[in-house]
Amino acid sequence: AIREYSQQFRSCYENFLTSSGKREQTGRVSLVWLIKPDGRVTTNSVASSTFGDAKLGSCIKGVVDKIHFPKAPNGMPTRVRYPFIFQGK
Repeated sequence: AIREYSQQFRSCYENFLTSSGKREQTGRVSLVWLIKPDGRVTTNSVASSTFGDAKLGSCIKGVVDKIHFPKAPNGMPTRVRYPFIFQGK
């Protein structure tokens, strides 16, 4: 489900580069979220970031909030910790 939104995550990173005046910067933003049994995302937050830019983390969180994951076969919520790793082209 995350791969379907890869271009939107990349857009967050490219907007960060443009607004920061940097041509390239490699780094990582780790998010933690909970997926309800019906596949909706809840309690989404930035766990860590090497970029030091709150707007980038907020943009990535916004994309994750749009994702609808498959329903949990066990009917239980799923906690996810996921690293988004960005590097220049």
